[in-house]
Amino acid sequence: MSMTPTLNRGLQRYIADSNSALLGLQPEDWLDMAEPVNIPGTSYQYKKLATQAFRNA
Repeated sequence: MSMTPTLNRGLQRYIADSNSALLGLQPEDWLDMAEPVNIPGTSYQYKKLATQAFRNA
């Protein structure tokens, strides 16, 4: 069963209406983002700026 927008919203509403004292959701889930934002090992997707932190140190 794949995650559909209707199922996603239904699960979130069900969890939000529960008696839980603490609720944690990933923004990527409730914003319906296709790709995760902060995953270790994705350094090749973002180029490092060509600057030197310590010049003539």
